[in-house]
Amino acid sequence: KEDRDRFMSQGMDDYVAKPIRAKHLIGKVQELIGKATGRKMSEKQSDLPPDNTLPVLDRSIVNQLKQIGGKDLVLSVFEDFVNESNELVGESLTAYAQQDIATVKSHLHTLKGSAGTVGVMQVAEIAREAESRLKTDDTSTLAQALPELQLAYGRFLENYRDWLDEWMNAD
Repeated sequence: KEDRDRFMSQGMDDYVAKPIRAKHLIGKVQELIGKATGRKMSEKQSDLPPDNTLPVLDRSIVNQLKQIGGKDLVLSVFEDFVNESNELVGESLTAYAQQDIATVKSHLHTLKGSAGTVGVMQVAEIAREAESRLKTDDTSTLAQALPELQLAYGRFLENYRDWLDEWMNAD
């Protein structure tokens, strides 16, 4: 929020926060083009899914990783992500129970970036929203956000190996 406010006050037309999702970016560009040309985008062009329909794991990002470095890179990236995220999610819950909000905020920031980078979209979005509130010292939704984060991460853990096996062997 602080970055957005600063950029908007300096004359930017809009702001898209990281992790950047292609559909959201396209929607913003279409919106700005519509404003500039005075035309409204057609319903089909602006029909983007709400954030609550984010995939657990974004196949397009996995495919990009596969194109860059092959199956071995994908498997290595996800192994590293799981090892790091197991600690970050668990330590966030512990830190919250101890009212160590600074640690929670730091862990959410790391989760937001790493989950977004590898396509674990629900985890990235929950972490992004919770961290954004903490930047303004708003802890009012943290008691709800952290269990949601834990559930989203659990959904990812339950399914990602099967999805990766399927997607890596799809060619």
